[in-house]
Amino acid sequence: MTEKDERAYKMTASLREQDAARAYDVHVQSGVLESAGQLIAEIVPAKRYGIVTDTQVARLYAKRLLESFAAAGLSVSVHTFAAGEWNKSRESWGELTDEVLRVGFRGDAAIIALGGGVAADLGGFLAATLLPGAPLVLMPSTLLAMLECPLRGRAAIDTLVGRDRVGAVHSPRLVLIDPLLLKTLPEAHIVAGLAAAFRHAIVGDAEHFEWLAGKAAPVLARDPLTLGRLIARSLEIQTSLLGGSGAAESSDRGVLEFGDTVASALGMLSGYNWLHGERLAVGLALEAAIGELAGISRPGVAHRIRGVLEDNRLPTQLDEEIEPARFLEALAVETGALRGEVPFTLIEEIGSVAARPEGGWKHFVSQETVRAALFGEGSSGV
Repeated sequence: MTEKDERAYKMTASLREQDAARAYDVHVQSGVLESAGQLIAEIVPAKRYGIVTDTQVARLYAKRLLESFAAAGLSVSVHTFAAGEWNKSRESWGELTDEVLRVGFRGDAAIIALGGGVAADLGGFLAATLLPGAPLVLMPSTLLAMLECPLRGRAAIDTLVGRDRVGAVHSPRLVLIDPLLLKTLPEAHIVAGLAAAFRHAIVGDAEHFEWLAGKAAPVLARDPLTLGRLIARSLEIQTSLLGGSGAAESSDRGVLEFGDTVASALGMLSGYNWLHGERLAVGLALEAAIGELAGISRPGVAHRIRGVLEDNRLPTQLDEEIEPARFLEALAVETGALRGEVPFTLIEEIGSVAARPEGGWKHFVSQETVRAALFGEGSSGV
C-alpha cells in the first residue's frame, strides 16, 4: 500500500438486505470531516440532515461538521444523547425519535451518526425506524467504531434482558472515516481499539498481524498514516472474508466472531465495566488457547497471540475472582449452549479461520475442554 493510499483510501462495500444488494462507499481520509457536508450532499442527497451524537463528541466535533454543511448550503440539525453505553436504550431512541419528528423530519431526511459504537447503533436504529427508512451516514470517532461499524450492516439497542437484543438490518449509504478524529480519543480507548485490528489480522492476514505487532508507538502517537493503513487493511480483510458481500445477518459473519464468545460472557459477569476492546482481547487470547486444547489450532498459536496482545498493553486473562462455574454458566446463557458444548469460531493458525468439514465456522467444544483451557481444570476433548 503506498503512502498516497494511506492518506486517502476509498472502497465499495455491499451488504445484502432482504435479498437485495446495496453498495456504498467507505472513505478513509485524514481531514475528511472538513469537507463532509459537500461529500454527503453529493452521495446522499436529502432535503435536511440530522446529526445524532453524544454530548461529549458534540462538544468536540459538532461545530466543525455543522460548518461543513453550512458551507454547502444544507439544512442540518444536531440531536444529542448522554454519553455512555448504558444510554444505548429504548428510552434514548424514543427521545431522539420524538425530537427529529418535532423539528419536521419526514421521508426526505437523512441521519448522520457521529461518534463511537453507541452513536452508530442509536443513529442507525433511528434511521431504520423512521418510515420509510432514512438514509444513514456513519462517521465513527473511535478506533473500535472505525474498524467494526462500517461493514456491520445492522443497528441494535440494549434492553434489561441483555445487550443488542432489539435492532434492525439497515446498511449505511456512506461511511466517512477521519483518522484525525482519534487525536482526542483517550489512550485507553486507542489501546482497546487495537484489539479489533488484531482480530481481523488473526482471522485473515498473518502478514498484517506481524506488521501490527510492532506499531504500538505510532498508533499511540495517533500517526495518521499508520492509522489510515491500519483501518483500511482491517476493512479490506473483512470484505474479503465475507466474499465481498458483507452479509449483514448471515452465518457468513461467523468467520469474524473469533473472540466474541468469551468476550460476551466476560461482559455479562463484569457488568460491562471493561471496555469492549479489552474484553475482546481476553477473548482472542483465551479462544486461541481453547482451539489449541481442542486440537483445532496449531500448537504455539495461543502463546504468540497472547504475547503480542500483552506487548500492546492489552489484557489476556480473566479476573482472578471469576469462578469457573459462573463463567461456564455465562457462556451457556450467551451462546445457548446445548448438551454441554459451547460454539466457538476458532483459528487453524494466525491468518486462517478453521472451517468445519460439514460447513460453517462454529466448532462445538465440550465444557470440560473450555474449563481446562481457561482455568487449568478438568480434561480436554472436543
